[in-house]
Amino acid sequence: MRLELLFISLILILFSSDLKAAWITDVQIIPDIPDFSDEITISVSGGIGYSEFSIDNVEFSMVGNVLKLDIFFTHGIHPGIGQWIHDEAIGCLMFGNYELTVETYDPPDINDSCYMEFDVIPEPAICTLFTVGLFASLLRGHKSKR
Repeated sequence: MRLELLFISLILILFSSDLKAAWITDVQIIPDIPDFSDEITISVSGGIGYSEFSIDNVEFSMVGNVLKLDIFFTHGIHPGIGQWIHDEAIGCLMFGNYELTVETYDPPDINDSCYMEFDVIPEPAICTLFTVGLFASLLRGHKSKR
């Protein structure tokens, strides 16, 4: 009985028109908590409902703190389940909060979209120097009042 249900589910998945599109299963920022001196990579993975496919084009854009990554697929005619991974090196970013939208396309249609926010922090050494400098200036100001 279980094997029959699994087989029927697999058939429905393979021939379902909604699942033939490319979908996103995971989006990661590498490193996990980047500082402004890190080379940042966006790593995206997912699946597609075709046995033959390729990533045809990738477009990355950045306006202020809003990032967008569009991944375009081409595919054959045979249904199947395929997995894909794409890594996009975007370089260093200034510290702050960023919004990222990743979208997959089976032209001309959008298939899936994923939104996330992440922070780029100041380099820890700079934070330490800033704190030491602030502390020293407070001590200097405290001594001059005597």
